[in-house]
Amino acid sequence: FTSTALPTFLGAVTLSTLARIFSYSRRAPSTLYLIPGIIPLVPGSRVYGTMKAVLDGDMFAFYAEGSTALKIAGAIALGIIIIFALPYKFFEVVKPKVVNKE
Repeated sequence: FTSTALPTFLGAVTLSTLARIFSYSRRAPSTLYLIPGIIPLVPGSRVYGTMKAVLDGDMFAFYAEGSTALKIAGAIALGIIIIFALPYKFFEVVKPKVVNKE
């Protein structure tokens, strides 16, 4: 049993956690760190395969590729939602950098 959804979920959780920690320590928006890290996790080839199967009329390949793409996209969304639902206090691991405004 091999599934790409679980490793993708764990990657999204790890990436979201690091984005929250970096955003707290550098006083920057967490999306600044989240979006560039999520892009490699997006199942672009699976979505392409789904659309190709539809155009070819291959409904079995459409279902197989489409369900895998939805599982991966759902795993990414769920990983982000779980971490971003946690209070900000959980991510105060590193003290924020203080900028002198002199």
